[in-house]
Amino acid sequence: MRCVFILFCCYVFVHPSIAQDGQSILTRLDARQVNNTVQVSFTIEAGTSYCLGVLLERSRDGLAFESVGYLPGVCGGSEFEESYTMVDDQLSENGTVYYRLDLGNVGKSDILELDFFRLENSVLVFPNPAERWVQVRFNNLENQSFEFRLISMLGSTVMHFSQNSGYHIVLDVSGLGAGFYHALIHFEDDSMLRSDLVIR
Repeated sequence: MRCVFILFCCYVFVHPSIAQDGQSILTRLDARQVNNTVQVSFTIEAGTSYCLGVLLERSRDGLAFESVGYLPGVCGGSEFEESYTMVDDQLSENGTVYYRLDLGNVGKSDILELDFFRLENSVLVFPNPAERWVQVRFNNLENQSFEFRLISMLGSTVMHFSQNSGYHIVLDVSGLGAGFYHALIHFEDDSMLRSDLVIR
């Protein structure tokens, strides 16, 4: 029996640590993978007199951080919140990555945790070759509904389902025969992603 699991997890988790001083002026802090970059977005609360630069820091272990970006002249509006986005385009390895903001004399933000996977043509299928379980990660920036099909080399559909949203699925392929397959993701705007899969 084949099983399909759809994961609806948030893009980012706040690292389980004590809240940082810099978090006090932020009303929003999040990160998400966009293609092969990570976008860290934050909002400074209204009425904040802070108007210094912001350093974006990255870590692979959540302990030792390095600066990967700088945004000068970041301010909070006198009456309205102000939002900003910083981009990390220097990641080359898959795995967990941690981010935080250094807000100068205000302090540092909380730590964000994100699982990063480099995508080829906006989709990644792994492990590949596979034996039992397969993960499929793909860009779905507008959180569109999509239809997924796994097609054999003979052209027959061996797995098919639709989903309202998401960007990560897990497939049980243990009941399928060894060979080459095509994974197709068809979005509601008629765009499509495709990747090949080998099952041993």
